[in-house]
Amino acid sequence: MYSKQNFYLTAYTADGVNSFTDGIFKPFSDDRLFIAAGASEALRSDFIKGVAKIIRKEGFPCETIRSNIDETKITGAVFDEINVCLFDASAVKKQLGNVSDCTDYIVNLGEICNRTGLYERREEIFSVTSDIEKHLQRCKKFLSAGVSMREDIQRIVGKSLSAEKLEKFVTR
Repeated sequence: MYSKQNFYLTAYTADGVNSFTDGIFKPFSDDRLFIAAGASEALRSDFIKGVAKIIRKEGFPCETIRSNIDETKITGAVFDEINVCLFDASAVKKQLGNVSDCTDYIVNLGEICNRTGLYERREEIFSVTSDIEKHLQRCKKFLSAGVSMREDIQRIVGKSLSAEKLEKFVTR
């Protein structure tokens, strides 16, 4: 039977963005990286979900990577047994850094998009994109406030706390 694991590639924390990309794609091994590009995030996500579903049906384990902004979207899939990774182009650029031309393959989903339909809904698309960016900035402000509070608490408590006594207490 196959495993069905989901995880996030990055997380926004009070200390900034934490990335968990180590070891996912190994460009100096026989791994192959397929990059879904050239379409909307929703279409790229649906494409990755579809490929993952088909490969799971074949009995291969798959780890899917969720978007850290929209949990309903998938930004990647890792198929360890067949040495293949499939990622959204934006996730690759932001999280995996530069990848080699000898290991990656671009899957241009933009070639199958209904450009006329997208153009007609451009105002709605731009509005949603702008809203996402605003919420992301607000999230970062709240996390910064959390860092500030943590530092204030450490500063206040630190004056009345002996690190040496605390260490002794913890070891007991």
